[in-house]
Amino acid sequence: MEDFTLRDKRLTGFTYVMSNELGLVKIGQSINPEERRKTIESASGLPVKLELIVRGSFKEEMAHELLKQYSTVGEWFNCPPDKAVEVLQELEKLNDEAIYGQMLNYTKKELEEVFKVRLEELVSFAGSYIYLAKMLNIPTSTVQGWVTRGRISKRGALLVDKHKDLTKSFSSKYLRPDL
Repeated sequence: MEDFTLRDKRLTGFTYVMSNELGLVKIGQSINPEERRKTIESASGLPVKLELIVRGSFKEEMAHELLKQYSTVGEWFNCPPDKAVEVLQELEKLNDEAIYGQMLNYTKKELEEVFKVRLEELVSFAGSYIYLAKMLNIPTSTVQGWVTRGRISKRGALLVDKHKDLTKSFSSKYLRPDL
């Protein structure tokens, strides 16, 4: 069986599309795309816009391959942002079923680690467990309980589905594929 750490890296994290005012597009992966955007903006001295974020850092490599004719340097591409967004959205549609199907191959311990990592992603995306509680309109102690247990509750996962800002990057099925 493939090493869990390698599988987990591909199933967690995010792939993003960013663009700058020079018309260049960056396709990369990060646990926290907004922080990555700020770093790139600071380093380049140019405003950088986050165009799209999708789950699964493994999609970065696939998007690079599909857009290789536009490649400039590293993860930068000379193509319209809409083109890169379209490619990544198609990868999102095609791979969700395969991602969840892979969960069947996890041991209980590995699955617990996936739950923990994905909850950490959610908390990081929200900014902190306090902000996550506020976003979901639930007590902070509830989110603390999830963090202590290392997984979000079924009710919590369903609340994420109903939140307009969180559901863009997370779903109950992603956070708790066992439900």
